[in-house]
Amino acid sequence: MRAVIEPHYATGKGRGRKPFALNSMLHVLVAQIVYNYSAPGKTPYTRLNRCGAFAGFV
Repeated sequence: MRAVIEPHYATGKGRGRKPFALNSMLHVLVAQIVYNYSAPGKTPYTRLNRCGAFAGFV
């Protein structure tokens, strides 16, 4: 899956905040799907705290 997404993923060149690593973002996506972490009333940062250790952010 990484090979398909990687050519289109943000590189972080130029101004602005650098993107998270693709591998970590895929871990977060899988955790959201498997554990149903998608909550419309919560911010992405709240969901990120729950699965941050799984994705390697913490």
